[in-house]
Amino acid sequence: MKYLILLALLAAACEFLQSKNSVPYIASLNAGYHFCGGSLISSTWVVSAAHCYKS
Repeated sequence: MKYLILLALLAAACEFLQSKNSVPYIASLNAGYHFCGGSLISSTWVVSAAHCYKS
């Protein structure tokens, strides 16, 4: 679990340094604006933090 959190934090930090579509395993969750990031773990599943979703 700690590894996934670290991976998510690193991905978020590096997201601004990459050109569009250069990191195909990073997802941007948005509703007209970027509010959270995630990591693709398969062609149909994204892992993201729990605070990214409403309960």
